[in-house]
Amino acid sequence: MGNPLRFIGVGVVFLLFLVNTLSAQDEIIRLPLPPNIMDKTQNQMLNLKHDTVLYFLAMFFVSPDEDTGPSDKEVLISTRQLPEQIAVELRQLEVEGMTGDKVFAKVRELLKSGVANRYREIRHRSFGISDHWSEMERQLFLDDTEIWSRSRIASDVKGTVRVIYRTQRSGAEKRRAKGLPPMSVAMTLKKGSEDVRETELIIKREDGGLDWDFYVYDGDGKLAVSSLFLASSGKKETIGPAPYSCMTCHYNPNRRTFENLPRRPYSY
Repeated sequence: MGNPLRFIGVGVVFLLFLVNTLSAQDEIIRLPLPPNIMDKTQNQMLNLKHDTVLYFLAMFFVSPDEDTGPSDKEVLISTRQLPEQIAVELRQLEVEGMTGDKVFAKVRELLKSGVANRYREIRHRSFGISDHWSEMERQLFLDDTEIWSRSRIASDVKGTVRVIYRTQRSGAEKRRAKGLPPMSVAMTLKKGSEDVRETELIIKREDGGLDWDFYVYDGDGKLAVSSLFLASSGKKETIGPAPYSCMTCHYNPNRRTFENLPRRPYSY
């Protein structure tokens, strides 16, 4: 029979190793935030950078440390709340020396790279976001007029016709029975055609907050990282990254949220 003290010693060593390993994985990252302008007389679009960073972190169900944040100037987050790739990106900011503007620039870069698509299942577990629009459309019951309103508009931002579907409050009970969250769908048609050029899906987050998420499907129905817009001159089309371009149009500077309806002067 072996020495029991030996086995106890091995167990203690293993436990210490496990604790140290977990502690090493659970690091705290201190992120300075872009300016948070509370003066109502100023242009509240200045808060877009600040709120974009918080919106991005909330994609991963990040909750700031209860004792230290969030504040107007910084937020502390644990790396255990983040996918490893995101944690690596944010740790790199500490190496470079962080400022609120650097944090925003990194968040904008990640949003443009398609990170929202790759980690969409974190934020939308109950109602999955499919890779292909054909699969997505089958879940939506768009022909059900009790659930959806339908309108056809000439879009300023797209320079062509869009067909807009929005879930209706009057149909909320039936919508919930079918497992659908509040959503909007905007199908952009090709000029002079009824063929769909791209489809934008705007879906409310499952956490009960006010923010919505934005997904784009291209003309082939594939989940995309860009969208086609009409330039501000109104004469030329330009490609914008999704969801970041969508977010800038759908930011409500008064409510400090990213919503399904675009703010003025933009329209669908």
